[in-house]
Amino acid sequence: MKNSRYNRSEIMKTAWNRYNTFKIGNWRKYSFAECLKFAWEKAKEEVERQDGIKRFEAKQAARANMSVEEKIEEIESRLFIISMGDSISNEDRELTRKLEIELRELKAVA
Repeated sequence: MKNSRYNRSEIMKTAWNRYNTFKIGNWRKYSFAECLKFAWEKAKEEVERQDGIKRFEAKQAARANMSVEEKIEEIESRLFIISMGDSISNEDRELTRKLEIELRELKAVA
């Protein structure tokens, strides 16, 4: 059998816990199918989060091996991509600020 990325036992436990938690007398707020769907969504989100962490760590490891010029080029391209957006969110402003500081530091070294 193929090795699954999902812990089905945990998914079922989550579904049953949600099903039993939202119970008022004999009335239940959610059907078991809804609880199971919710549990699967949460499991998929967790797998995506773990994959994102792995990708981030791989990028960081690759970035550690970059030359200063390559790092400067990467930061400038990221700043350009952010500036091309229609509207800049607070997260983008904060990221832009951090990238500009890092860019200044790298240019001072180079």
